[in-house]
Amino acid sequence: MIHLKQDKILQVECTGFLTENGQDILTFEGTEQASIMAFSRDERDIRDSSEIFLKADRPGELRLLRRKEVKRAFVVQANGREFRTVAEKPICRDNNTLSFKIEPDELNYWVRLCS
Repeated sequence: MIHLKQDKILQVECTGFLTENGQDILTFEGTEQASIMAFSRDERDIRDSSEIFLKADRPGELRLLRRKEVKRAFVVQANGREFRTVAEKPICRDNNTLSFKIEPDELNYWVRLCS
């Protein structure tokens, strides 16, 4: 499922990866295939949004193509529309791609990226 507004990717739920015109937007690498969810809270594309949330249902590495810098990442717990920070999350940057690990004990949480 992909929620688009004009040419903006606002919300994604997919298995394994999402590509656009042959370019990887969102990918997962792990020992098992995973369902991935991502959304922006500000109605901007997940590649540009100042606040996005991502989640996978298996441990592994998530990668997201970004056009805007991400300054910090957090593991957060969701309660309806409210999010509580559990811990800061280390992220790796490689050109325009961000990556981070989803650990087994983080499967019930979201990762919040902030610009």
